[in-house]
Amino acid sequence: MIPAVERVLALVSGFPGERRNNRQLLMLQAFIDGSGTGSGDVLVLAGYIASANAWIGFTEDWQRLLDYRSPHYRMLSYFKMKEMKSSPEDLERCAWFYRVIEKHVLAAVSCTVSVSDLVKAVQNFPWPVWINEVHVLNNPYYFAFKAITDMLAQHQSKLGITEPVDFVFDNESEKKRCIEAWDELKQNSRPDVRALMGDTPIYRDDKTALPLQAADLYAYWVRQWELDGIEDGIEHLEFPWKAERDLPRIDFKFVERDFIAEFNKVFDPEVQRRMGLIQSTALRSNWGASGWTGESLLLKVSNEADTNGDTAFKG
Repeated sequence: MIPAVERVLALVSGFPGERRNNRQLLMLQAFIDGSGTGSGDVLVLAGYIASANAWIGFTEDWQRLLDYRSPHYRMLSYFKMKEMKSSPEDLERCAWFYRVIEKHVLAAVSCTVSVSDLVKAVQNFPWPVWINEVHVLNNPYYFAFKAITDMLAQHQSKLGITEPVDFVFDNESEKKRCIEAWDELKQNSRPDVRALMGDTPIYRDDKTALPLQAADLYAYWVRQWELDGIEDGIEHLEFPWKAERDLPRIDFKFVERDFIAEFNKVFDPEVQRRMGLIQSTALRSNWGASGWTGESLLLKVSNEADTNGDTAFKG
């Protein structure tokens, strides 16, 4: 077994005997990478969803492309979209890698955050006195992390997904705070949403967890379409190569009015009850206690069974 496949198997190896085998067969995993983290005015978290077994097949095929040797193409130790766009030869190979994605994955998910709009909303919002460490919300990664995990659970049925989805993220400096806040983030979500949110997300190195390299490809282009003003980039999958499969996909996009709408939910009695504020006067210091229930703000869904293409939903 190739090392890359062993690493994917390790993500579901913590379960004994038959339960491990069943979970390995059935569990769904979303591998998510970020584009624009640490710089720029647009942050995107995006990636693909598939069963653990599908990710094993994906990893084998992806590794074969990485191992491909030819005098016409440079050697690859890993796939990084930003580096692959540097030459026509590399872009040609991107289409080969994308065929592997089309072959194995179930659906795509993305979340786009306007960084300047987020900072403006955080600074101008009249926060209640029991919310502190508000400055943490200026970091768009935390909002995008909460958004993509919570909102996928809310809307995944539109992708034909009815089971909980576990998340695997590329390593980021924010991972410690995200992992520590996970239980509270779930608790603050609606009960029906909470039931579909998977186990505590994990973080891995994209150079060794190959599904994260596929996520890097998608996150790069979702951000590029946003920067270039291509409004239907996700709808038509405007890659430099032709998409052969109309993958089911869902996108969440946030600008200033959307952040304000989310922040206003801290005044909702039901949200306060889930946060434990109705029966407790304790101050909340965790960024996960912002009260956001993740209602749909801007949602695009494309489904292979939908001949009309993407459909917009408003929550």
